[in-house]
Amino acid sequence: MQFLYIEDDEFDRLAVYRYLGKWDLQNCVIFKNTLSEAIDQLKENKYQVIFSDLQLTDGNALSLLTKFPKQKFIFISGIEDREVLEIIHANKNAQFIKKDFDLSYLLLIKNEILKAKGKEDISKISKPTNPNIKTDYDLSNLRRSFNNNEKLVMEVVKEFIKHIPIKLKALDNAIGQKNETGIKNITHQLKTSFSLMGLKKCYSILVAMEDQASQTKKNEAFDFPKQFKNLSTLTSNGIVQLENLLEAND
Repeated sequence: MQFLYIEDDEFDRLAVYRYLGKWDLQNCVIFKNTLSEAIDQLKENKYQVIFSDLQLTDGNALSLLTKFPKQKFIFISGIEDREVLEIIHANKNAQFIKKDFDLSYLLLIKNEILKAKGKEDISKISKPTNPNIKTDYDLSNLRRSFNNNEKLVMEVVKEFIKHIPIKLKALDNAIGQKNETGIKNITHQLKTSFSLMGLKKCYSILVAMEDQASQTKKNEAFDFPKQFKNLSTLTSNGIVQLENLLEAND
């Protein structure tokens, strides 16, 4: 029994893969990065359930509903758009999961897989830990999702530190070019990465930037370069703290 997961953000894919690995479910899920890759896959194979982020780099995943009407889809997004939800709820083969900041959506994904496999979820999620040292980051939700497996948590932290500067550079370029589509897509992808690290101030800036880039009627007072400067400063501080955490765990 196979499942398909479509997600263009590598941190989100890593989080799902690691989380499902705690129940030996990761090998029954095929991961694809883009809509076009998923379409090629669906032309050749049938899946028990297809999980997909709504807004992908090369298109909106809702288009899959008309292309593959007999497949079951579960769409995942951090934004609850009324028109989108109406389309999903009107389709008997479609569901919606809110991609929330505390990562509880990972539990819902796992439960849907277990349900499709005919198994009851008897697992228990440990309570989040609360470190005594005050930091900008908060890994309590990440630790809870990985059942306090510190080795896996540190792997995700390393990936964040490695790839975030590259993505921030791409966002800076999009802002410089006034590429609103690019700004919207990149901030949408980055939100998951920052939510995994619990960098809430950074996450709030990304939400505001994505929302502004998505609006037809713009707020003239919104300053993308200024917001990006704040984001860069906060991210740099967070990375320094996370590097200290990695050093302490060596």
